[in-house]
Amino acid sequence: MNRNGKYIGIVLAGAAAVAVMIGLMRSAPIAGDAAFPEVFNAVTVTATASPAPVDRAEVVIGVMQSVTVSDDATLSGTFDTVMVTASGTADDYIEVNADAERGAKMTCLVIEGDYVRVSGVEVAGCYSHGIYVTGKHAIVENSTVHDNVTENGTGTCIGSGQWGSGIKLGLGGDYAIIRNNQVYENCGEGIAVTRARFALILENTARDNFSVNIYVDNSPYAAVRNNHVLCTGMAGYMRNGGRPSGIALGEEYYEGWGAQLHHNTIAGNYVDGCSNGIVSYKTDVDGRLKDTIISGNTINSGSGRSINLTGANENVLVENNRIYDEILVSDPAGVTLSNNTVAPPFARTATPTQIYTPTSP
Repeated sequence: MNRNGKYIGIVLAGAAAVAVMIGLMRSAPIAGDAAFPEVFNAVTVTATASPAPVDRAEVVIGVMQSVTVSDDATLSGTFDTVMVTASGTADDYIEVNADAERGAKMTCLVIEGDYVRVSGVEVAGCYSHGIYVTGKHAIVENSTVHDNVTENGTGTCIGSGQWGSGIKLGLGGDYAIIRNNQVYENCGEGIAVTRARFALILENTARDNFSVNIYVDNSPYAAVRNNHVLCTGMAGYMRNGGRPSGIALGEEYYEGWGAQLHHNTIAGNYVDGCSNGIVSYKTDVDGRLKDTIISGNTINSGSGRSINLTGANENVLVENNRIYDEILVSDPAGVTLSNNTVAPPFARTATPTQIYTPTSP
């Protein structure tokens, strides 16, 4: 992202704040990102391909300082907190990439601007959320996120209440794409969508996160697709002696937000070794699991149920899943079960046959 005359502003933490102004060349439009709802379509989702490495941006050298990025940047070295505050446009994203040779490792990453793409970074050691997104149309891809949420411990998780996530889409973080990331051994959720709309969680590997590996919490129009979710029973990441859930849907209370868990899709994921493979929790706000498809997933093994719907439901379709035991539905009203196969073990392949193509309400 560059605007002919705009610059990257870099704020260094320490006794003195230093502003480094770096002139950049004009960036080219990125095909396929202008119309976000298209990515929910199984045919066009691959059209939003990762960009080629950005060679127009100046390299920002990290020596364990905090930086604020307000234009295209290639990060190199080790940073404390990286904040991306500026906004791009639908055809001209702010691009933040890791240096191809040295890489880029940071303690925390905060994305506040709209139309920001971050690729190839490593985030580890943050007190709460490793990556926290509140800007719209963010893309986080090809990155490694681990050992965050240290408020609950490091290496051995001990928390029992509210906590952060490896990657968190928070209020305002609508239309985000989280794809092809490695998210593991965080002492909270792995990837969480919390009051963010139209999220796409695609082709990530989420492993041994303390709470839930992938969690959609009181958010509408999310698609969780083609992810690989593993629970190995790793020491230090067992909550109350048990393994975490693979993929969960919940409706927790947030003041003024109400009940907004609807029109979500959980499709084509592979889940192995977790407590519940896919679970919906009882609502905290007098709502219900509504207008939801759980389709084409492979739940290979686990210590609890393959699919466990614990609360009230409305227009929920569970179909074409390959599972290791029978589906448990506590309140069958509003749920349709169709063509689910109980016969493990399964290879890591899964294909959804239906998927919502959300439009704005």
